[in-house]
Amino acid sequence: MIPKGWSDINFGEVTRIAEGQVDPRVEPYLAMMHLGPDNVESGTGKISGSRSCAEIELISGKYAFDEKAVVYSKIRPHLNKVCFPKWSGVCSADMYPVWPLEGHLISEYLFQYMLGPRFYKMAVARSMRTGMPKINRSDLSSLPIILPPLSEQRRIAEILSTWDDAIAATEKLIANARAQKKALMQSLLTAKKRLPGFAGDWKEIRLQEIGRCYNGVTYSPNDVTDEGGLLVLRSSNVQKGRLAFADNVYVNPSAKVSCLTKEGDILICVRNGSRNLIGKSARISTDAIGHAHGAFMSLFRSTEPEFAWHLFQSATYEQQVNLNLGATINSINTSDLHKFKFQLPPKDERDQIAQVLSASDDEIEILENQHTALRQEKSALMQQLLAGKRRVKMTEEELV
Repeated sequence: MIPKGWSDINFGEVTRIAEGQVDPRVEPYLAMMHLGPDNVESGTGKISGSRSCAEIELISGKYAFDEKAVVYSKIRPHLNKVCFPKWSGVCSADMYPVWPLEGHLISEYLFQYMLGPRFYKMAVARSMRTGMPKINRSDLSSLPIILPPLSEQRRIAEILSTWDDAIAATEKLIANARAQKKALMQSLLTAKKRLPGFAGDWKEIRLQEIGRCYNGVTYSPNDVTDEGGLLVLRSSNVQKGRLAFADNVYVNPSAKVSCLTKEGDILICVRNGSRNLIGKSARISTDAIGHAHGAFMSLFRSTEPEFAWHLFQSATYEQQVNLNLGATINSINTSDLHKFKFQLPPKDERDQIAQVLSASDDEIEILENQHTALRQEKSALMQQLLAGKRRVKMTEEELV
């Protein structure tokens, strides 16, 4: 049911989608910033890594856009890449600049609508009909859109923008907290800064002196089963230093597994097609106990789990991973990991360092939980406001 006062029309009736490309080799486009799908974060509209056409040395045709255009990635609509740059530039031919028609739609509302769940579901469904992972101009124009009056569009856009500001502010706090943790690690794990009460000598210790690695399970396609089986942790389960469970594989419980995860273990990616993933790790928490890990992973179990975790995040560890990577094979083996060397203080100082760094991790986790909650709350609000299920209160001045 369409809310009272709202209109139900086609997308193309209230927008203009870019046609005609420009040459990025000539001015004014040569000096302009360029946007590609890779510069836009899925589901948020956040832009990063944009560079000028001159820097990238672009030669093929692009679409020009201005500060009023919303830019939408027409390829792989399921990635939900849409942004509102608010500046003039050019974008990849894989993207469409979209302008609102004056008197019907405002840019701020158009951005939130295209980012929202209703538009996302329709765009994905339409792209699936064609058998191609993209949506063309005619299909995009024919999508239905329900629109509130302009005054209500402005109010809805303002409310959702407030949530965006809160999310962005939390992201800055997280970035600052991570930078502080990194600086603290650099100081405490290299003796540049000593904790009060400690003055003992540091000595070289190999990783195998504070723990050992366990190889993962090898399984065949016939071993794979449904969620009733044994979860096998793989590289896809390691996301930004934490465990993620969006892409899981389960094997028959009768599979030969030499080691199941325990709290405090460290899961390490030791072999992968991408060099960037080698050495990445995540700590096993209480919700990940009793699982197996794949053959391309290793599990480090330490007598000092808290301190070991911080070693695996250190610059010294990262340097040794890079030194041990083969020229053609993206892997590090268990024997090499065991030989990783660190200059470390006596055990009692290691314990105190672990406490300090873990307290820093706790602060970061609190901020990350706040960020997740804000994202979820905004998503729920979009579902209600953009469909008219929840109406905003308007003042007399706003109704004009």
